Amino acid sequence: MLDNLRRSLSAPSLFLLGVAAWTLPAVSPLLWTGLLLGSVAVPAFMPVLDGLIPRRQGFSKRSHLRATGSDMWVPAAQVGYGADLRLRAFYLHLRWSVLLASGAGVLFVILKPAAWPVAGPLVLLWVLSPVLAWRLSVPWKPGERHRLSQSEERSLRLIARRTWRFFETFVTKEDHFLPPDNFQEDPEPVVAHRTSPTNMGLYLLSTMAAHDFGWIGILDMAHRLEATLETMTSLRRFHGHLANWYDTRDLRPLDPLYISTVDSGNLAGHLIALSQGCHQLMRRPLLGPQILDGIRDALQPVLDTVEKTTFRPRSETVTALQVREALNAMSAVLGDPPTALPEWERRFEALETSAENLLDIASTLSTVLENEDGSEILTWTTAVRDTVRSHARDLELIRHADPDGFGTAAITLEHRLSALALQAEQMAWAMDFRFLFDSSRKLFSIGFRVADNTLDPSCYDLLAS
Repeated sequence: MLDNLRRSLSAPSLFLLGVAAWTLPAVSPLLWTGLLLGSVAVPAFMPVLDGLIPRRQGFSKRSHLRATGSDMWVPAAQVGYGADLRLRAFYLHLRWSVLLASGAGVLFVILKPAAWPVAGPLVLLWVLSPVLAWRLSVPWKPGERHRLSQSEERSLRLIARRTWRFFETFVTKEDHFLPPDNFQEDPEPVVAHRTSPTNMGLYLLSTMAAHDFGWIGILDMAHRLEATLETMTSLRRFHGHLANWYDTRDLRPLDPLYISTVDSGNLAGHLIALSQGCHQLMRRPLLGPQILDGIRDALQPVLDTVEKTTFRPRSETVTALQVREALNAMSAVLGDPPTALPEWERRFEALETSAENLLDIASTLSTVLENEDGSEILTWTTAVRDTVRSHARDLELIRHADPDGFGTAAITLEHRLSALALQAEQMAWAMDFRFLFDSSRKLFSIGFRVADNTLDPSCYDLLAS
């Protein structure tokens, strides 16, 4: 309480110090103005300077500085101040500061005109502070939109594809189709068989994104979503909320049972987005250029690994030339996307043949190389084959539909997507957030301790974050 009182008096004290320095006859304006500015600037800049030094290894100076500069937080109570971006609103909000600055200016002009060179610029900035605040608050007009280059887009797609590989590998029946929290590679491979609502929501959206990118067909996407949502509906919940941690093998909530507000908020947002995505997929054509792009994304890591692999001449069962010929044949089949169903059928026949041939060569190569490169090549060629098969199943769905796009399988798929959308939406709206709200502080608590039946005393300013 005393510290709060001290801080509440610091601003008026600094103001009075400035006025005294600019009006009293026996006081040096330059010296005391310097002390005033120093007392304000030094405490503000010390944490900034300290934060410029990375405390952890593995971060470049550039990325650390960018993160330091972007780490700004504004309480919800202050967000409303910037809602009205008219200059008049800023002057209205800061009117008392402008009046005090004007009064101080009049005083030093009358009592101590010699202080003008020191005090004048500060008083002028003070009077213009609403203009500066307004100009900094007005959004910048967007310049020319930056388009990613082909190499940048390719790099980002490959990063995303390797990320999806985690879910492909570890979201299995053993874990009830729930995503494990993490996979540890060193010092030995260990899967963390636990998950959270945020992990589940991210996996659901990642599955839809995998279909959008062309890595899996719509039938595989629907199967994955149905399996995960079926598990999620069977989990123990509290007022519609999932606990913040579950064991993925026996689906037991981990002690202490805790409802995390931010976890539930994340999941609710993910479920709403998933529901809208399923509705959009009902109106989207199944065949498109994203299919061939998705196959290329799985093929590119094979190309990259082969390029860096050293083949021993004349001693390998599979030569480097054979591998590269198979890769070139697969790349050639991809080509431009077909425009008609018969062309797609012929394209998929060629893709399936090329993918199987490439996988046979990679299987032989992995036994010959007996190193990480061979395993990597086999993993990604398997992914190429699986991607082709996944979209081939979708092609069969279209092949058995009538000219208007209807058929038993097509109608069944539409019903499945509709059911997924409804299930996701119902799960989101079943969460009751009222018991997580601290009405006395008008903020959400960070969570609820189920065992104690109490709110966590700490709060999230969710509007700002």
